[in-house]
Amino acid sequence: TVPIWKSENCTQCNICSFVCPHAAIRPFLAKPDEVTDAPEGYTMLKAKGPGLGEYQYRMQVAPFDCTGCQLCVSACPDKALEAKPIDDILSIEDKHWSFSKSLPVRSNLMDPITVKG
Repeated sequence: TVPIWKSENCTQCNICSFVCPHAAIRPFLAKPDEVTDAPEGYTMLKAKGPGLGEYQYRMQVAPFDCTGCQLCVSACPDKALEAKPIDDILSIEDKHWSFSKSLPVRSNLMDPITVKG
């Protein structure tokens, strides 16, 4: 199984990304004009945090990198991740991961010594 992101529950704490031993779940920030060609079902939230007013946020799992350990699911305080059989979500989540990786890297927006950074 691999986790899928339930955006409606997410508070953007990034704990899931922090606890993943394989860096298989990562947060992404994008400006609205950067996601106009996003694949179907690719949802984003208004980003929370100082200086993030123009950005949207998404937590994305790399379906081929995830080992299914479920640490992220267990660590999420908001129940924003749900384990699903990989065969059920692979074709969709692989497209979402590929698109997410095409977004610009935003490494200078948050303090790098915090979970958000």
